[in-house]
Amino acid sequence: MASMAALRVAASVLPSMSTVTIGDNVSFTASVTPAIGANPGGAVQFKVDGDPFGPPVAVVAGQAASTTIDTLAAGDHSVAAEYSGDANHEHSFDVAPFEVTKIVTETAITDVAPD
Repeated sequence: MASMAALRVAASVLPSMSTVTIGDNVSFTASVTPAIGANPGGAVQFKVDGDPFGPPVAVVAGQAASTTIDTLAAGDHSVAAEYSGDANHEHSFDVAPFEVTKIVTETAITDVAPD
C-alpha cells in the first residue's frame, strides 16, 4: 500500500490596513493556498513580534482572520501566520513586516498677549 505524502501549502499574511497609526484597530488575514487540490483545513496561529496573538484560528475557504489589536507602540513590528497543517497538507508559515506610526499633531499659537 502506497503512503500519501502531505501536500505543500503556502501561507501569506497581511495587516488589515496599509498604514497603521498608534491606537488603530488592526487585524491580520492569512491566506493558506494549496499547491494543488481543495482548500486545506487546520488552523493558523498569529504571532505579533514573535508572541502568540489570540488563539489559533480555523482556516475557512483558504483564509483565517485574527482578532483586532490596538495597543502596538510606534515602530517596526512583524506579524507571522503559522499554519498547523492537516491530514493532507503540510505545515507552513509566513512573516510580514509592518510599521506603526506616531499620531500626527499640529501646534498653533492661539493668542498673543501684549507685555
